[in-house]
Amino acid sequence: MRTDRPDAAANWSRCRDLSGSTPGRENSVAVLTDLSLAGLEVRDTANGEVAIEVRVANLGFRPVESWRLSLWLDRNANARRDADEGLADVQGWPLDPEAEALLAFSVACPRTRTDLWAELTCPGDNDTINNRRRVGVAPGRSSRLLNLLITSFTPDGDGFEDSLPLVFRLPETGGRLSVAVYDLAGRAVRELYSGRPGRTDSLMSWDGLNRSGQRAASGIYCILLEYHLRGTILSEKQAAVLIRR
Repeated sequence: MRTDRPDAAANWSRCRDLSGSTPGRENSVAVLTDLSLAGLEVRDTANGEVAIEVRVANLGFRPVESWRLSLWLDRNANARRDADEGLADVQGWPLDPEAEALLAFSVACPRTRTDLWAELTCPGDNDTINNRRRVGVAPGRSSRLLNLLITSFTPDGDGFEDSLPLVFRLPETGGRLSVAVYDLAGRAVRELYSGRPGRTDSLMSWDGLNRSGQRAASGIYCILLEYHLRGTILSEKQAAVLIRR
């Protein structure tokens, strides 16, 4: 709920805990300032450059007056920006609640597969879990290993979006692939695939059931892909929303 509004039904929302309640703990309270790095897309081009699109969204309940976006290529794989890795620093502009900003960049493609990181900083934003993203960039091909064809689904048997379709695209065959679903606490919910695929791309889906065959609760889940290839682990995560009505 929002503490700056009356105690009324219109001011209440879904509990952040997947169980639906927080007995003995503090109730869920809306975050007033919450700027989110809502999207990070890369596209490798034939002329040796990478087109990057970044989507920033104000998910909070207050206008955001200033923010800063940083982009870098993590060449040494330490998950932080070092002095020679910076690509861009952009000073943002005011964003009202529910407003978005789309930023586009073009940079030279790295010679080897490298993680591209984007990070937001915003005064007063204490919910920073959604302020960082990374994707892999590889020369000469699309960098995304895992694609969700929709970002939310409603497995209620009505024939419309009853499952979550996803596509994996691998650099080559010969490795071991695992695709699994996790909840926000990091607990394994369902294994979707484990083995050595005979092709570099394929379609699979999640029906909203857990590994015991029971219905998973409404909430946000993480789809994790890991590909073990010649001593290297390629991985990618995508968030999906399961809605029970």
